[in-house]
Amino acid sequence: MRNMKTILFDLTACQPSRSSKRHGGGRYAEVVLLRMLERGVPVVCYYDSRKWLNPLIKAEIEKNGIDLYDTKGNTIQEIVRECKPSLLYTALILDLRNADINCPILFTWHGIRDDETPLDPFFWHYKQIRFKVRARFLLKKWFPSIGYAQKRHENVSLLNNDSKHFVMVSQHSRCSLLCYYPEAKGKNIPVFYSPNTSSDLQMSRKYSDKYFLIVSANRWTKNSLRAVIAFDRLLSMGYLSDYKMRITGANGASVYRYKIKHPDRFIFMGYVEDQELEQLYHDAYCLVYPSLNEGFGYPPLEAMHYGTPVIASAITSIPEVCGDAAVYFSPFSIEEIMARMLMMSRPETHQEYSGKSLERYQFMTHRQGEDLDAFIDYMLEMAENHSTSGTSNMMGGVKMK
Repeated sequence: MRNMKTILFDLTACQPSRSSKRHGGGRYAEVVLLRMLERGVPVVCYYDSRKWLNPLIKAEIEKNGIDLYDTKGNTIQEIVRECKPSLLYTALILDLRNADINCPILFTWHGIRDDETPLDPFFWHYKQIRFKVRARFLLKKWFPSIGYAQKRHENVSLLNNDSKHFVMVSQHSRCSLLCYYPEAKGKNIPVFYSPNTSSDLQMSRKYSDKYFLIVSANRWTKNSLRAVIAFDRLLSMGYLSDYKMRITGANGASVYRYKIKHPDRFIFMGYVEDQELEQLYHDAYCLVYPSLNEGFGYPPLEAMHYGTPVIASAITSIPEVCGDAAVYFSPFSIEEIMARMLMMSRPETHQEYSGKSLERYQFMTHRQGEDLDAFIDYMLEMAENHSTSGTSNMMGGVKMK
């Protein structure tokens, strides 16, 4: 690369969403930024000072002397005019879908969940869903031609916008986009696997009990309730009496419209910080991942990092990511989830998939590392090709305090 052009990096994608403090898109963005800083890529960033930002990211920005702009009191257009980047990158397009700025935008399109998984009857069993989400769900159910129209229009507009470019995180997501949107035919759609998000911390065991682990139980698309019911039914049938189930992201069973018959075997942990989540992966007997939709899906690999076996949905990107290292089930069948839990309770099966998990993690980590650097190279090439100014003016940013 001759002279690397300045890239404006959207840190608001790393900040809390309406549904969670930490989310996959945010963690993805953090890893990309940290690698860019390691490689000395010239970046400036913007964030929202009214929201939480990972202290690790704050420290690295300060350490590297990166200019940081604040969206509080500044529009994106104003920030772009001041710092004159060659490219704006965001891990979540969101508020930039309709942005009209004098700068090309590159974003990561993680998947088309609204098209692939718009409805599920178990949606109504989750109590903590906001009224607007319920209203949209009903609109899709009763008036599908209207309910899907806005999102489809937004996606078609992105596909037809020459100033907005995107990459995808799995072959599944790319091929699914091509199936749902004929407008994408013939477009260059690069695929770079999502980067590794696992911790390098050395772990010792904290939880001595044998437990099945479920994560992100506050979101209906993660499908945790079917897995909870499956475990509860097995207990009622006299199976798995020496096991428990730990569940993150839900503050108690009251999040569901379902009465658990064996509440003493369930441990609801609510939101947990990153290090505690790693500990839960490390100590778990098995990760149960019944998700209804993933563009990539981090939790299985994060569990495999510790040789923790995984039973998971056999849909969307999950088989692509987990390969032959997971035991799969239909996420819509409680009986299949029950069967896979019983299967994994066999010591021979558990040992076999513990070994497979470690092998898959090593394979995927290598691929993810290569793809992360290839993605940054792609970003730099795009910044070079779409440069709108000779030298970026990096003065005058609203610095972080």
